[in-house]
Amino acid sequence: MQFYDAHVHFFFEGPLEPLKHTYLNLPGFLGGGFIVLEEIPQDRDRILMMVPQAYHHLVTPELMTPAEELLDWMSGLAPLKMYSYLDTRFFTPRHVADLDRYIRKGYAAVKVLYIPEEDEFIGVEGWERALGRKLSDSEQLIADLAAGCDRLNLPMLFHVDLRRYGSFTEDLVESYPNIRFNIPHFGSSRKKMADFLNRFENVYTDFSSLLPFMQQAPEAYLEFIEEFSDRVLFGSDATFGLPNMVEEYVEYIEGFLEGDLKDRVVRRNFEKFHEPL
Repeated sequence: MQFYDAHVHFFFEGPLEPLKHTYLNLPGFLGGGFIVLEEIPQDRDRILMMVPQAYHHLVTPELMTPAEELLDWMSGLAPLKMYSYLDTRFFTPRHVADLDRYIRKGYAAVKVLYIPEEDEFIGVEGWERALGRKLSDSEQLIADLAAGCDRLNLPMLFHVDLRRYGSFTEDLVESYPNIRFNIPHFGSSRKKMADFLNRFENVYTDFSSLLPFMQQAPEAYLEFIEEFSDRVLFGSDATFGLPNMVEEYVEYIEGFLEGDLKDRVVRRNFEKFHEPL
């Protein structure tokens, strides 16, 4: 199948060039959304506070100093369509005010890890502890960031647990109907996610990190994907240096979805999500 991966993190240590042929030769791979940490504290412990525990072993010195040529290198992977997502988890109001500068560097979308308070399930301590920021200040920062995305016509990959922050997310999505929001991981709740997809045409979702759950309850997940087949995206939550994580999702989806449904989910919906660019 031909597919885009809407959710890949650029956690990688080592030279970039050997990965060029890995991705160019990945069967059926058309490109996708690649999330890059641009602004990173020098304090490794503070970084770990905003990284899920499962990824702590990938936090390396190179992660703290991303290669300047990274975006140019990714754009040179033609014919693959590589969309660079600006990871804003360590943004302050100063960074949000300077959003235009990041976009001039080549970013095509924005990633928000909306964890203003501790999330024990994925092991993230949250902005309150990591940055000393109150919930109300985090809400204002994201509202300002969304205003910038709206002005610049940028899609937003908005990681949020809808069970905890559904009301805030609803206000955000309603306020910016022209922003295409991808709320990944089915919003941590298929029921909550279904409500958003039914009410907001500018909202999409992806099944990144959900492979174990899909394998445990395939019928329930298939029913959800069929119901919202025009706004579910293929996503793996892989890291750039481990393409085998992408291949695990490909192998499962090859047998899980069929025909036109599969093509919408793995290819056409992503193209629609990025069509205005």
